[in-house]
Amino acid sequence: MVASGPTAALFQLVAAFTSAAIAVTLYPVLKEHAAGMALGAVAFRLIEGAFYALSAAGTMILISLAGTILGLVAGLLVLFQSIAVLSGTQVVLNLPIFVQEMVLGVWLIVKGFSPKAPAPPPAEMHPAGRHNASPSPPLPTAAAGALPRPLQHPLIGRSRQSPDVRYTARIVQ
Repeated sequence: MVASGPTAALFQLVAAFTSAAIAVTLYPVLKEHAAGMALGAVAFRLIEGAFYALSAAGTMILISLAGTILGLVAGLLVLFQSIAVLSGTQVVLNLPIFVQEMVLGVWLIVKGFSPKAPAPPPAEMHPAGRHNASPSPPLPTAAAGALPRPLQHPLIGRSRQSPDVRYTARIVQ
């Protein structure tokens, strides 16, 4: 018997976890014999686990897509009057979407939505009346003699001013 649908995706996720777990568990034993080979085995098992997880995600996407396509087919058949509205055929074709929507609704009712993010702590007030989470130190001025010296480029040898000097010079003027 071949598993299909969500059961197959579940088995693929279990395979992903066990593949990675086997590699991590065997690493200390294999490391004693050949450290490089042991690391390679872990790396390739982790890659295998990632592919299993991608396969599980692909399976779930295809299941969802198949339900959407069936719903589209049912809608087109009703539109062109090939089947009657709410006939057994239409209901059966829309059943996968119905189940998916009901599971999502029940899940959200039982588990709830994510709580809102906590409010940030109140910000300190800047003396000028602006909000400022962390007070910044005062800018150096030319009168205080605290301006940095021009930088010397190590390869070119020309001197140039740092961005801080130019910014401070504009403020002071």
